[in-house]
Amino acid sequence: FTDDSPQPAKYDDIGLVYPTPTEGETEGANVYCVGFHPAADWQSVDDSQYAEHDIDGEMDLMFASRIEGNWNSHFQGQTYKHLLTWLKINVCASNIDAADTWGNIEEITISSRKKVKVKLSDGSFTYTEDIVPISVFKAGEDGAEPKAIPLKITMQEMGSVLCSPPLATRKIMNDDGTETFENEYVVTIKTDKIEEKKELYVDLNLANVQQAAGKLYVLTFYFKPFSLVESSCTLETWDAVNEDLFPENLSQSN
Repeated sequence: FTDDSPQPAKYDDIGLVYPTPTEGETEGANVYCVGFHPAADWQSVDDSQYAEHDIDGEMDLMFASRIEGNWNSHFQGQTYKHLLTWLKINVCASNIDAADTWGNIEEITISSRKKVKVKLSDGSFTYTEDIVPISVFKAGEDGAEPKAIPLKITMQEMGSVLCSPPLATRKIMNDDGTETFENEYVVTIKTDKIEEKKELYVDLNLANVQQAAGKLYVLTFYFKPFSLVESSCTLETWDAVNEDLFPENLSQSN
């Protein structure tokens, strides 16, 4: 977009056409550009000062901070940053008795904020207040695919999600009716042999939980007899080795 330009920037068959300098000018009006991935489905909010996008667990949301250019000094490259945290979920039974106690895994969800919100002028970002469960795995009903997965004594990968960092993603109802929030993920697991869903709480132990954006964590849950579950968390590198959710192409929007 342009700043008070009498001749806005536009695209032609070659690419971006910058505003032509008026008489006495050498550069013309500045054009400002921010980058989004994906390019579609961002909502403009707060008088177009911010942009929001839903977090669905699958889409890698990215943003490139504002750059500027003009007729005499064109845009240079932009650097994109991940706005979400990537979680991979592994499960394992500690022994045969534990596998038999828990049975088949039917569903796994993780708590996340519903939307990411980016400030266009400086690239800072936060997340909307609504907390939603995001599905990692869900078995089909009445025998449909995917099938429920039996717990085994060998490690199994259950899936992965892209979600918000654990920014107040655990809501606690106090005895006096008030609510408090903890910076923990709520991981809910349902199996066919345990009547109630099991809620597990994962703390990444970060002084600033927003630093989890752009990082990949592997969460491993060890199922034990007597309905006990232990967990571990490992930070891994988010790079070309982990390509199953990494975008092949980055899109840019003006």
